[in-house]
Amino acid sequence: MAHMRPTLTDDEMWRAVTERDEDFDGAFLYGVASTKIFCRPSCTARRPLRRNVRFFADAGEAMDLGFRPCKLCRPDLPAYDPQRELVEQEKGRLNRSLHEEKRVAPAVSRRHLARLFVQYEGCTRARYAARMMAERAAELLANTEKNVLDVAHESGFESPSSFYRHFRERWNATPREFRETQRREKTCSSKERRP
Repeated sequence: MAHMRPTLTDDEMWRAVTERDEDFDGAFLYGVASTKIFCRPSCTARRPLRRNVRFFADAGEAMDLGFRPCKLCRPDLPAYDPQRELVEQEKGRLNRSLHEEKRVAPAVSRRHLARLFVQYEGCTRARYAARMMAERAAELLANTEKNVLDVAHESGFESPSSFYRHFRERWNATPREFRETQRREKTCSSKERRP
């Protein structure tokens, strides 16, 4: 099957590769002959030597010539955003275990991860974690009889003051007020269901 070449010159494509220009993602792919790996122009992998680079119109053309997709930029996936993937991985780690997460180092620098969180989530990693912990606390308050301090600890908060501050910020109520409201709503809804 014949593949169409992009309308860009080799020099333009090489410049996009050296600058890791995201604007050219989707316009072409490049492969490194010495490793037989192909990438997006914006890939953060080590820059190859120019003499080893081949340009491709699409992933099919690269794979037909024996190249395999890069594991960093995943050029074989049409809508892959590696920066977004980092944020999603970090959110997953936070959601799985907030206590254990404090001992696990992220795959990128904390500063870079902080910028990505603000870019993709509209808030910092810490604010996202506090929101998740407050939501977990609300679930425990609504569905268990655990005391408030146990709920705070089980939700991942390290201090009662931090728990109360973030809970009130998220739910506009103290934990006790929230629990009482939940109980009243459950009582009202169960009375409405009775014939």
